[in-house]
This record gives sequence, structure tokens and C-alpha cells, in this order.
Amino acid sequence: MSNGKKILLVDDDQDFLMMNRAVLENLGYSVEDACTAKEGMEKLQSFQPDLIILDLMMEHYDSGFSFSYRIKSNPKTAHIPVIMVSAVHRETSIKFDAQTREEKEWIKVDEFVEKPLSPEDLSAKVKKYLGE
Repeated sequence: MSNGKKILLVDDDQDFLMMNRAVLENLGYSVEDACTAKEGMEKLQSFQPDLIILDLMMEHYDSGFSFSYRIKSNPKTAHIPVIMVSAVHRETSIKFDAQTREEKEWIKVDEFVEKPLSPEDLSAKVKKYLGE
């Protein structure tokens, strides 16, 4: 029951990957996941997703920023929406946001969302960026 849309999940939290993969597949999306930014870049090339959901802190505290910068700086992938999901605010009290054009340009993501993310919120965000 695929709707033809592909989503790449990149996060080092296995529980996050498993739970959100199930939610997205139940909505009809084709999903690939990766546990590291390096693995995510490899899957990006072969899977060619329509949307990327990305953690901030993986191998390094800024792995997500480096990953999204590479995507948004490459003309072949810059069009792919990136939703960054992180518990960084809860863990460090540092708050990131991507509401304004300037913030999106600096952070290189289309939206920044705090973990935990409910299945309803995930569904709404995905539909927003996939034009559904």
C-alpha cells in the first residue's frame, strides 16, 4: 500500500527509528533508515527520498547540522525537505528554531522539531512537506 513517496529517517536511537518507521509505513510511505550520518549519506544516494527526518546529535553533537548542510548545499539534493528532530533543548537548554527564512538558511533545515514527537505530529509534519 505504498503511495510512492519515500522518506529517509536518520537517527542513532533505534527505538525512534523503529517506532517512526512503523508510523510512516502505516501511512503508506516507503521508508529507509540509517543510524549514522555517514550511513544516511549512502542511503540518500541509493534511495533518493522525497523527505528526510534527521536527528541532530548522532556520532557527534553536530552530525545532523553537517548532514543537512551537505544536502542543502548540493543542487541535486537541495530541494529535499529536511525535518530535524532532536532532544537537544531538553538535554542542554539550547533552543534551535527554523521559523524564519534566516533561521532556515542558517540551520539548513526546513523545520526543527523537539523530541518526543507524537505519531499525529509526525504525520502532520510529513504531509505538510510532501504536499498532501
